[in-house]
Amino acid sequence: KELWSTPIGPVRHKGAGYAGPRCTPTVDGDRVYTVSRLGHLFCFDAATGKVIWAKELPKVYRAKPPKWGFAGSPLIEGNLLLVEVGAKGAALVALDKTTGNEVWKAGDDAAGYSSPVTFGTGEKRVVAMLHAKALVGRRVADGVELWRHPLKTDYDVNAATPIVAGDRVFI
Repeated sequence: KELWSTPIGPVRHKGAGYAGPRCTPTVDGDRVYTVSRLGHLFCFDAATGKVIWAKELPKVYRAKPPKWGFAGSPLIEGNLLLVEVGAKGAALVALDKTTGNEVWKAGDDAAGYSSPVTFGTGEKRVVAMLHAKALVGRRVADGVELWRHPLKTDYDVNAATPIVAGDRVFI
């Protein structure tokens, strides 16, 4: 039985293949976060589907949607919502998950089709993001780049989410 349904914008854009979203929604307590294929980021009330806050990532950050649309699922890390945007100065963005206000933005990498992952402890928490041309590790607290590994694929289709096992990151 459907409990609620909320439109998240146009389902198609030129050259983008099949209709519909590309990311998996992220649930955190009483909220659901998702990104449309055109980069509309939403925070919904999980019980009602009411929009709590929303941002148009391409408009706010001057981001160009990847060829097949935005595909990375948002990631909750403490009070942060980490989202790949793929814009100059905002490859990865951390927002306050309750308000949608920007906490930090970092990097110039174009968006891929992956989702961020975090690992480490305390002040050494790292977010790994597989962008269009590189795997990049950033400090969760402030977005400072800690390391980078280039990865060139046809059409910049870096779509697999990195896997962290111990002190290794697999792509």
